[in-house]
Amino acid sequence: MFLQKFRDAFDLKRDQEFFHRVKESIEAGIYFRGVNLYILIFAILTCSLGLDVNSTAVIIGAMLISPLMGPIIGMGFGLGTTNWELIKVSARNFLIATIISLLSSAVYFLVSPLNLEQSELLARTQPTIYDVLIAFFGGFAGIMATSSKLKGNVIPGVAIATALMPPLCTAGFGIAELNPSYFFGALYLFIINSVFIGMATFLACRILRFPQKQTEPKNIAKAQKIGFVVALLTFLPAVYLGVRLYSKTRFETNAQHFIQTACNLPDHYLFSNQVDYQRNTIELVYGGGEISDSIKNDLKSQLAGFQLKNVELVVIESFSKPMKDIRKNISGVYTELDEKGILLKELRLKFDSFQQVVKIQNAEIRLLQNFRDIGEVSINYDNGIYISVITPRSKERRRVKRLQKISTKDSILIHQFLAQQLSANNLRIEIVKD
Repeated sequence: MFLQKFRDAFDLKRDQEFFHRVKESIEAGIYFRGVNLYILIFAILTCSLGLDVNSTAVIIGAMLISPLMGPIIGMGFGLGTTNWELIKVSARNFLIATIISLLSSAVYFLVSPLNLEQSELLARTQPTIYDVLIAFFGGFAGIMATSSKLKGNVIPGVAIATALMPPLCTAGFGIAELNPSYFFGALYLFIINSVFIGMATFLACRILRFPQKQTEPKNIAKAQKIGFVVALLTFLPAVYLGVRLYSKTRFETNAQHFIQTACNLPDHYLFSNQVDYQRNTIELVYGGGEISDSIKNDLKSQLAGFQLKNVELVVIESFSKPMKDIRKNISGVYTELDEKGILLKELRLKFDSFQQVVKIQNAEIRLLQNFRDIGEVSINYDNGIYISVITPRSKERRRVKRLQKISTKDSILIHQFLAQQLSANNLRIEIVKD
């Protein structure tokens, strides 16, 4: 009972599309002409722009609209159904699409003012065995979805996961910059993705038992032989690169663990360290007193405990002044900085006070210029409040000098004027009267 349910759960034929519809769907995506060709060019330019500005979102968008997977799945489908004509047409269109993509991206990077080697671009220059696995499993998901009635959103996801566009654009960058390392590294990643998407399609066709166009056993065996030889030739370099990547990552991890754990000397300061996988060396630059040979030998003897047995340890002493003298000098520098900080604070207070005086004087002058009924004005700043003492002009009547009266309206205008000039609302005005 349980075994029957298990078989039913993994039964592919239940949701499988009719073969002729699968064939028509795959053949429709092979050709690059008309709208499909324009979409390819615009997708390449979008992806190149995303690599140039290091935008993951733009790169993902370009992968979603790219029609590059069509001829790749077509080649795998043709190989899986021994349809030699379909393989030829798919291969021809795949070559055309690749050349157009390389030329489009190269032209973009030639005219682009940025041309920066961003992290998104550099990530496509060193393929490994992990890229093989991603392309293989992604290709399997793609052909399974194509052959199913319930396609869902698998195809866009496969386009993102297998990442055909970014390596091509990076190869175009290598052409524009005349950098063979970038060109061949990125092109190899594109070939890995293409071959193993096609290989997954080929195997899925055999698993789903799609009808064979060539029914003779020798033709079927020929198709299998072609598929496995191409896959093997593509796979072997990726294995080598994957092993190198694993060794490099392990070496750098162990080296950093060694530096953090064993290289903190009490009377010396570790200024910098450099881990070089190519030269198999760890370089340590210390400041402080002279490091004795016994300490150096002790550090070297600990390398084996961190799985760094054959690594060369280079210890460099940047200067020989004892650490206690360095700390003393540093303490003196901090004291001097504190004194200068106090002096700077005093100067800032004096400057703020001077600015306050200038602001008050300017407000007094402008008040006298704008209000002719005012004879004298004196503004003081006390406890956060501006106190303005205003003396009106005197007017002689019957040989007696009397101060003019300032109306309530003028008082309000004076208050508003001073508040604007002094940039303050905490303002009190006192008008002198007879």
